[in-house]
Amino acid sequence: MTSKGQILKSTSVIAFVTAISRICGSLRDQRVAIPLETSPAADAFILAFPIPNLIRRMIGTLSASFIPLFAGYLREKPHRDPVALRQNIFWDIGVVMCPCVDLAAVVPEAIEP
Repeated sequence: MTSKGQILKSTSVIAFVTAISRICGSLRDQRVAIPLETSPAADAFILAFPIPNLIRRMIGTLSASFIPLFAGYLREKPHRDPVALRQNIFWDIGVVMCPCVDLAAVVPEAIEP
């Protein structure tokens, strides 16, 4: 199969899976709306879904960028440098994430429009 054909096939699979995911999400929202109607429990249930998705996206992005960088350091540098890199990145993430989490706890409207 040619490169263009493989790209078309991969794109088609992703589009199909995305469409199925959207349909399942719509069905889930309908099933939640039937028993809970418009209540505080329904609002809490609906608002709770974006939080795990946000965490999953952030971890996925970190993995996609960190793992190749760390693997390169393991191949090219002495053993001490990759460990220091890992520790520095861990603390950098902590310094960035703590204010974000604090802001989200104080001002939830900043996360959910």
